[in-house]
Amino acid sequence: MARVLVIDDEDVIGAVLRYALLEQGHETLLAEGGRQGIERALTDHPDAIVLDLMMPEVTGHDVLAALRDDAADEDVPDPRAHGGHAEPRTRAVPRRGRGQGDDEAVRPT
Repeated sequence: MARVLVIDDEDVIGAVLRYALLEQGHETLLAEGGRQGIERALTDHPDAIVLDLMMPEVTGHDVLAALRDDAADEDVPDPRAHGGHAEPRTRAVPRRGRGQGDDEAVRPT
């Protein structure tokens, strides 16, 4: 299955997402905030990233910008964000170069 990086500043949300992804058979990596998320994405090369947009200091938007700047590196997936008001609570996570993913992760409300 996929190696998924969850970037969220709230421990409970990260734990719930990690549990849900592990139940689906995915290897799950956690990052506690935007700065650590950027570092882990660039060093651990996940297949997919679940990103909280609403974090203090380094926001999810900052993480998106930083990772998209490095997106020329094929090992960094295009991040999919959660936490915005207009974002759906469930989203299929595409994997770069492998077509659309079949798995969905649900963001708790």
